[in-house]
Amino acid sequence: MRLWDADTGEPLRIYALWRTWRSEGREEDGHAVWDLRTNEVLHAGGDAWRWLRWVATDADGWPDPLPLETSINGDATPTR
Repeated sequence: MRLWDADTGEPLRIYALWRTWRSEGREEDGHAVWDLRTNEVLHAGGDAWRWLRWVATDADGWPDPLPLETSINGDATPTR
């Protein structure tokens, strides 16, 4: 679900919910709230950490998904 500013039409937040089944027959669910203006995860719960990723660019210009827990520097750019 997305939250928009009604006056400007600017997207403000993304609310993501999901439920998946693991091959072991175990159910997983999670949720996350992302602020699009600040590019920050405001809240994450459940198994969200398994699915959320930073997308950096590698040396060849290709997308390089990194785990969300990857440390970030002051300008919110993922670093290894």
